[in-house]
Amino acid sequence: MDNKQIIIEGNLKVELRNFNQWLTYKSVLEGIPYVIMNNRIIRDAINEAKRILDFGNLHFIVPVQTPYKVENDNTNREFASIPEVTCVAELYHYDVFRDMSKTFSAVGILWFQDNYAFPIDSNILDKIIEIPFSKICIEFDP
Repeated sequence: MDNKQIIIEGNLKVELRNFNQWLTYKSVLEGIPYVIMNNRIIRDAINEAKRILDFGNLHFIVPVQTPYKVENDNTNREFASIPEVTCVAELYHYDVFRDMSKTFSAVGILWFQDNYAFPIDSNILDKIIEIPFSKICIEFDP
């Protein structure tokens, strides 16, 4: 993969047209991440990704919540963290699969990874390559 194209579904070249990333915990002032907080952050990231993409199609790669212990805690919270960077991308293909009256197709993707891209984390890239683009894409006219 170069930074502009990804090959998915065997031999389908899609173009990375838009890419956004931010620190996952950017709005957390203090404290230790826990599952309920992470779920709120994920929900907010989904909403932000839909706003950024502006075409309503979002494929979400669910992040792993990594549990950890906190000494001297009496809150009964499930402490866990998710990867530090939130990423949103638009993948485009200049062909269509279902509606031949349209001109191009697109899928938006949201994922979390440990470091700023580029590169895209290899585990995430493996999941992107598995996306059934031709089945879930939105098709457009210019």
